[in-house]
Amino acid sequence: MLANAVPAEQKPQIHARKLTPRRDLFMMEKRLFDMINSERQAKGLTSLKLDTKIQKAARMHSKDMVKRRYFDHVNPDKQSVGSRLKAVNIKWTAVAENIASNKNMDDPIETAFKNWLDSSSHYKNIINPEYELSGIGIAQAQDDTFFFTQIFVKQ
Repeated sequence: MLANAVPAEQKPQIHARKLTPRRDLFMMEKRLFDMINSERQAKGLTSLKLDTKIQKAARMHSKDMVKRRYFDHVNPDKQSVGSRLKAVNIKWTAVAENIASNKNMDDPIETAFKNWLDSSSHYKNIINPEYELSGIGIAQAQDDTFFFTQIFVKQ
């Protein structure tokens, strides 16, 4: 019998979030797209129209940032948003792109949205009345980092 028993040291438990199922990523994209359009409507602007080809280009970029571990508008092969749109056969006269990334947030969508609103250059893209079409792509890395890409297009 031990007179002065001391409990064994306990290791802290880390609860990593499981990877988000693809269908949930699609719902996250829709939610962020709706938040962007709500902000535009609040400023008296028309809503952006979702274009599936632009969305594909945005998803490709977010997935590429996860796969090749970078965070930039230009990928390691020096391809920019224009190259990504060309790959999905989108012609444009004006284009802009917002990217974001965050990790271990309770609400990664709200965090990305707020960061874009708080950044003057990102916000200018959101409320630019010349953009008509858009697409958002979200990807999640194994370490729970989310990568967001939104492409804005005027044809």
